[in-house]
Amino acid sequence: MLPPTSHPYNPNSPHLPQKFQTWHQTWKTHHPTWHHILWSDHDNRRLISTHYPWFLPYYDRLPSAITRADASRYFYMHHYGGIYVDLDSECLKPFDTLLSDAPAYVASMTGDMSFDHDIPNAWLASSKGHPFWLHVVGRIMGNVDSLRQGGAEEVTGPVVLMKAWRDYHSKVPGGEREPIKLLDKGVIYPYSWNNAPPGEASCWGGESNSAFDPDECKRVLNSTGKLTNQSHMITYWTHSWKDEN
Repeated sequence: MLPPTSHPYNPNSPHLPQKFQTWHQTWKTHHPTWHHILWSDHDNRRLISTHYPWFLPYYDRLPSAITRADASRYFYMHHYGGIYVDLDSECLKPFDTLLSDAPAYVASMTGDMSFDHDIPNAWLASSKGHPFWLHVVGRIMGNVDSLRQGGAEEVTGPVVLMKAWRDYHSKVPGGEREPIKLLDKGVIYPYSWNNAPPGEASCWGGESNSAFDPDECKRVLNSTGKLTNQSHMITYWTHSWKDEN
């Protein structure tokens, strides 16, 4: 959902598992006029080296493919704008009217802002050039410089995003701060992996979950795409990034 890269995009790539192809198609179905892009590791590094060469030494020092992919999505937002979404996310209804009153958006997963993972980076939306994204990047650079230990969530992912959100609103004066809207719990993330009740066992899309059933999940969550449902999408949290292959 960003400007195209130089290589042709093949929505039926044999390297993309069938379930991801299926979920990706839901975004095209609900947004037929949007431009849809699947970013590769090669594209990511080229974006950084071409437009943000000052970050390239940090990018190359990031410890894993997922940390580099995490970092890249903040640059998508800053350089191009648009929407970023993880491949394990199903679109339930159009976003056109949802994204109409702010220049950038993130979303709450649990509604508990004291929870460091409450603002995932599985979905981001922004106008081009919004300064918040470089605020996130600054925190990533600090993690690299300090040789911060931890998983991808702490180094480049949702924990960094949450801390940047807090800093942005507590340290940047209101008159100098471009608005960024936090969408309520359930609008983007109807399924929270944190303390999920037993009835939501059908919602976790990890390979080891034999109970995964996206249709049952949407029924349990009342997230079927009806106009009366608040959920515009659902992320099944497959956590496939944990497999570096």
